[in-house]
Amino acid sequence: RRESIALRLPQPLQNSRVRVLDEYGRETPAQRSADGTHVVITPALPPMRVSLFDVQLSAGPTPKNALRITKSTLENENLQVKIDKNGDISSLYDKRLSREMLRKPVRLALFRFDGSPFWPQWELQYSALRRRPAYAAQPQINVLEAGPARVALEITRQARGSTFRQVLSLDAGGTWLRVANEIDWQSPRTLLKIEIPTAASNACATYDLGFGTARRKTNTARQYEVPAQQWADLTDRDGGFGLSVLSDCKAGWDKPDRHTLRLTAVFSPRAGHRGNAAQLDFGRDRFDFALFSHAGGWQNGAVQAGACFNQPLPAYWIPAASPTASPAPAKNEPFGAVGGHIILRALKQAEDGDDWIARLQETDGTPLPEGTLRLGGGILAFREVNGAEEDHHPKNCAVLCGTTLHASFNPYEIRTFRLQVAPMPHAAPLPRPQTLSFEAAPQICGGQTLTINRPHGDAAWLQLAIACKGKDRDTVFLAGGRPHTRRVYSMTEPIAAGDLPGIGVSGYTKPAVPLEEFLRVPGETGDAKPGAQVWFHEVALPFNGKAATLTLPRDNNIVLLWVRVHSTPAVVPANALLDQMERRPVPAVLPAQAPKQRLRALRYRLHQAKNFARHFCEVHFSQKD
Repeated sequence: RRESIALRLPQPLQNSRVRVLDEYGRETPAQRSADGTHVVITPALPPMRVSLFDVQLSAGPTPKNALRITKSTLENENLQVKIDKNGDISSLYDKRLSREMLRKPVRLALFRFDGSPFWPQWELQYSALRRRPAYAAQPQINVLEAGPARVALEITRQARGSTFRQVLSLDAGGTWLRVANEIDWQSPRTLLKIEIPTAASNACATYDLGFGTARRKTNTARQYEVPAQQWADLTDRDGGFGLSVLSDCKAGWDKPDRHTLRLTAVFSPRAGHRGNAAQLDFGRDRFDFALFSHAGGWQNGAVQAGACFNQPLPAYWIPAASPTASPAPAKNEPFGAVGGHIILRALKQAEDGDDWIARLQETDGTPLPEGTLRLGGGILAFREVNGAEEDHHPKNCAVLCGTTLHASFNPYEIRTFRLQVAPMPHAAPLPRPQTLSFEAAPQICGGQTLTINRPHGDAAWLQLAIACKGKDRDTVFLAGGRPHTRRVYSMTEPIAAGDLPGIGVSGYTKPAVPLEEFLRVPGETGDAKPGAQVWFHEVALPFNGKAATLTLPRDNNIVLLWVRVHSTPAVVPANALLDQMERRPVPAVLPAQAPKQRLRALRYRLHQAKNFARHFCEVHFSQKD
């Protein structure tokens, strides 16, 4: 696996180049962001193992590679991309196949959209997809990144009152073109689709169903919009090549002709009889898609590419003084491996013991006589279970050869195994945190002082599960006599929300780390309050010494659930684990809420009500007869 990772630096760097080395001392492509707050690296990562890197300052020259960028081209070792005067992707040339993958430019197609009479929020009509769309044009193009780890081009356009910002990026050695989309949607009665005319020609396209695939023909009046989870693919009828479109969150597709796939992005119907349907998708919308070319059919990498695209790589900072910071290469071995056209869908600890649960699936839609799985220091014993981890006895066989599991699979079959796994030869047991005991009920913070005892070695940091009533607030904790200001987050407000201007909500994300969640909360009478949901979030405090004190803030609105003492240094995320969105003022009057539009919506709802009543009477009396 090879793709870029943006690492947030502990402190900004100015006018300094960075150099990143893996545990073998080999340099990996790296670049500093323009503001000096991030480092982008593009490592080649082996499967199922932890890879360690050392980020260093360097005064040497920037290494050269195959990455190239201008305002109209992007290029790496595998792909060459061209942008036309409208800001559209006009060419995607695969160097490995020596083939152009696009028939026409990839465009943002804007359709006039009223929605269906009864379910305008989620039902598209065939007539809407047959209309002639308008296209976004007149771009502003800027080069954001110029390598050597990643090149990126920003394209901004406006159409029908909305602003469309796209960031096209290629990684060093990458195999797909990523398109990150950020749309400020202000277009009533409009449907946006991403139109992708491929060089392949086929009467059918293949759509990912998560645990299988579906083949559908070109649009007809009865079958047009198709759901797909992570990708859709159009392979040429001769089977020689194809283009897969990867999607991170959008799941609606259609195929208007033999060459074209269209991805449904955002839409706002004319009006609806349910709530604020006319403001559907208004505000900020973010989604990514990617173009992944391949030889042969979709079996040549579409499933794996879709999984990688939807599971970004997490990265964490480890203190340089940590004994695990620079392990010997021989000790950093892969945790496991799979063989055959199967994919490891899940790996977790069993619910009622120390065994491991591994869920495997055949991905190509063909029988697999023998797939293999190896984990840790070897598999000692196994038994097959179902999704609830209950014993299951299927007809297909599975045997243990030495310490490797061998199993056969039917097309798309999912098999789950409970495994006893031997520890790896060089594995060390993880230190378990010490948990201080409290009463069952949460503690109201009234300035009390807690004594922390650590009999076996010095403590490294304290982890508090804590929350406050009402809004977020900053407060001061005394750990070992030293003051530390920390933000305590609300127990009732979610850590993230999207733009919902129709009901006056502005989207946001918080840098909170939820630790505990409760779905049944006592009300004033002691009974469970229906629909209540509360979260307790993390507050981390540095802490040293075998015995010291923790003084809580004096605030009756802050509730402490528990405290844990960790003897290992804290591991800090190096990249964003959640999307980032800042709050912004909600417009007082949206375009779709103007007086003339409200009058039109009222007339349309009356028309809908008449049609609904007519339809209800026809169905009711026909069934009665």
